[in-house]
Amino acid sequence: MLLRQRTSANIRRDAIRMAVQKANAGCLACAQSYFKLAKQHGSSEEEIAQAIEKGARAGGKGISRRDMLKLAAGVVVGVALGADVLAPRRAEAASAYYWGTDSNSATCCNLPQNFYIGRFGYGTTGSTLFFNTSAAQAAGKSGTYIYWGLVGPAIRPKKTTPYNWGVKQADTAIKQWSSNANAQYVGGTTIFADIETGFGGWKGGNSRFYNNNQQVVQGYLDTIAGNSSPAFHPGIYITLNDWGYFFGTAFRPTQTFVLWIAGCFTCGSQICAPCPACSSTESDVENLLQTSVGNTILGGSQMVLWQYWISNCSCGDFNVAVQNPALGFTPVSSSTTYNSGC
Repeated sequence: MLLRQRTSANIRRDAIRMAVQKANAGCLACAQSYFKLAKQHGSSEEEIAQAIEKGARAGGKGISRRDMLKLAAGVVVGVALGADVLAPRRAEAASAYYWGTDSNSATCCNLPQNFYIGRFGYGTTGSTLFFNTSAAQAAGKSGTYIYWGLVGPAIRPKKTTPYNWGVKQADTAIKQWSSNANAQYVGGTTIFADIETGFGGWKGGNSRFYNNNQQVVQGYLDTIAGNSSPAFHPGIYITLNDWGYFFGTAFRPTQTFVLWIAGCFTCGSQICAPCPACSSTESDVENLLQTSVGNTILGGSQMVLWQYWISNCSCGDFNVAVQNPALGFTPVSSSTTYNSGC
């Protein structure tokens, strides 16, 4: 039995390695066969995704990085690989951006549902409100993530430091990730902190508030990043104005995070509303990403997701990502601490 397990492990390793090599060489049919072999010998989706991500970063002469990411997404969600994998699709005609919604919003008007981010709670309280199961099912488990309403230090429990208040909230979010009634839909291992006045406890506009606010965030980021089983990436959802108001533009946490930016050209005149259907929505968003929004940096972390439309304007909450959600959102560190892309 032990020998058989070692043999299967070797087969999995070699099959995945060959699959990535063949994909880089442009032979998708070959890659398909090797991935099938790896799965037959017990290879997990996570193992395959990690190998493909390394291959995507390495690139290859026969397949572009964008097409390698398409290939990866197909494998992770169980789509059969073939010539149609690299065929142009409306969502990716111009670039490898990914489209999604959050909270109560599901996609509409022919926009793709590549990912979905729903709320699992706030403070130290779990919740099933603001989670759209239809959107989660459309995005698939690997493309579904959660956000957590982070409460500020002004209403923290007695005898609790601001840092430990961030820790307590992160601990609850981690527990909810696996125990919430909607946990069955979630596979994405980035947990976003939603930082805004609506969750309470945030005061700003003056440097005397900065330190306590910063400590809550630091405690949250350290705890999410320090979890080992599973390993999480911390994320932050925030507007550019709130970042400066609560923390000051010089704040740089010791942990990098997945930046989900809001309030930057959101619902602006340069973007056609996603609902009702508008043929230029995607190109409008892509143009702003390439010329301005994509340059946004807060706390030394560069933008990965952007909420370009919000339900207060109409339609719902619509987002775009520059990373493949099926492979997991990861922080992008910058030597610059702060830069406005708005």
